[in-house]
Amino acid sequence: MRFNITTRGSNKSKPDSLGSKIASTVFFSVFGIVGTVFMVMMIWALIKKETEWHTVFFLIIPLIFMAVGFGGIYAIWFGKDKVKAKASKAKSAKTGKVAGVLFGLVFVLVGTGFSYWLLIRPLIKTQQAKSWAEAPCTIISAEVGSHSDSDGTTYSIDITYEYEFSGRAYRSDRYDFIGGSSSGRSGKQAVVDRYKEADNPVCFVNPENPSEAVLQRDFTAKNLIGLFPLIFVVAGIAVIIGVIKHKKRKNMPWLPKAASADSEPDENEYGFERGAIDTSEEPITLKADASQLGKLFGVVFFCLFWNGIVSVFVYQAIQGFRRGDPDWFLTLFMIPFVLIGLGAIGFVFYQILALFNPRYTLMLQPGQIYPGTTGVLGWQARGKASRVQHLSITLTGREEATYRVGTNTCTAKNTFFEMELVDSRDFHEIVSGQIGFAIPADTMHSFEADNNKIIWSIKVNGDIARWPDAKHSYKTVISPNPLQ
Repeated sequence: MRFNITTRGSNKSKPDSLGSKIASTVFFSVFGIVGTVFMVMMIWALIKKETEWHTVFFLIIPLIFMAVGFGGIYAIWFGKDKVKAKASKAKSAKTGKVAGVLFGLVFVLVGTGFSYWLLIRPLIKTQQAKSWAEAPCTIISAEVGSHSDSDGTTYSIDITYEYEFSGRAYRSDRYDFIGGSSSGRSGKQAVVDRYKEADNPVCFVNPENPSEAVLQRDFTAKNLIGLFPLIFVVAGIAVIIGVIKHKKRKNMPWLPKAASADSEPDENEYGFERGAIDTSEEPITLKADASQLGKLFGVVFFCLFWNGIVSVFVYQAIQGFRRGDPDWFLTLFMIPFVLIGLGAIGFVFYQILALFNPRYTLMLQPGQIYPGTTGVLGWQARGKASRVQHLSITLTGREEATYRVGTNTCTAKNTFFEMELVDSRDFHEIVSGQIGFAIPADTMHSFEADNNKIIWSIKVNGDIARWPDAKHSYKTVISPNPLQ
C-alpha cells in the first residue's frame, strides 16, 4: 500500500474566494433572519399579552437560530485565517471550554427556573393544600376562556367564586396551582359545566392567608407538563460534562513524521492517548464496550422519559372516551408512540434477564499487534457457562466516515474485515480456551480522527435457549507498523 507523505508546513492556506463567502453569507443569513423574525413576533405577542408568560421559555429557540446565523457571518468575514487559527488554537482551548460550560449553564438555569414554576412549586403548593380548610363557596361566573395568537387558539378554565372564612368574605379566581391555557376545549368545558351545576361547591382556603384559595388541590396529569423543562436541564448538564471531559486530539496524517535518532515525538502521532497502547509482551485484558448494568440504566432512563411524556397524552385520550367525547385523531396519532413505549418496557425486562448471563473475560497476547503479525486470544467464562449452547467469537474491522448532507450529519459504516475465531458447541471450549490468529499485512490499523475511524473489535455471542443471549463487544487496537 502506498502513502503520499506531505511535508508539514509546506501547504499554504488559500484565501476563500469571494463567491464562496457570499454564498455562505446568504446561507447563514437565512438562519439569522428567521431567528430575528420569530424573536420579534414572540416578544411583541408577550407585550400585547396575546400569549401566556411561560412562552418566554421558548425564546431559546430563535436565539439559537440567531447565534448560528450571525455567528457564521462573523466567522466568514472577520474570523482568523487558517494559519493564524492553528497558531492560536492551543491558547483559545481554555476559552472555548469556558464558553461551552457557560452555554450549558444557560440551558440548566432556564430549565431549572421553569421546572420550579411549572413542576416543583405547584407540587409544593398541592402538598400544602392538603391541610387547608374546606369552605363552601358561591360560583359567580364560570366559562372557558379563549386565547388566540399566531400559534393558534388555547383555552383556560375561568371560574370566579366567593367564600367566607373567619367571618370575612373573600373572592378568588384560582382553579389550580398551575394556571395558564392549553389546547383542548372539551375537557375544560366539562369542568366549567360541573361547577355551574354543582349544588354545594367547595373551595380550599389557606388558614394562614385566607385570601388564598383554590378549587382543585389534587395532583393531576396536568402537573406532568412541568417535566418538559427538565429536558433542557439534562441537555445542559450533558453539554457541560462533554466540554469538561473532551480531550482535544491533534489532527494528524495517516503516517507519522520520522523522528531523528536522538529524539522522540512528544505526542502520539496516531490519535491515541499516550499510555493507551500496551507495548509489553504480556497479555492484556480487554474491557467490554458497555456493561450489562450500564445498558440496563440506559434503557430504564429512556423508558421512563418516553413513557412519562406519552402518558400525558394517553391520559387525555382516555378522559375523552370516559366523557363520551373521544378524540380519534389523538388516539390514532398516539398508537405508534404507545407501541414504542411498550417495546421499551419489554426491553427493560430483557436487560434485567441479561444481568444473569455468564460474562466473558478476554486476554490478548501480545499487548501490541500490528498488521502482518499474529496474536493469541484467550477467553474465560464467569457464571453459569453451562447455559450457553453455542459460542462464537469474531474479529471485525469497521470503517466509519462522518459527513454532512445539507444540514444533516450522517455516518456511513462499512465492515471491511471479518474473521470467525471460535464457533463451538463443545462445553469445555465454551467455558475457556485460547486460539491464535493473524492480521493480514495489507489491512488498515486502528485510526481515529474527527470524521473518520477504523475500529477493530472482538465480538462474543453466547447463544442461550429461551433467554437473552450473552452478547459483548470488546474494542481492541491494531497498531500501525513502526517505521524502519
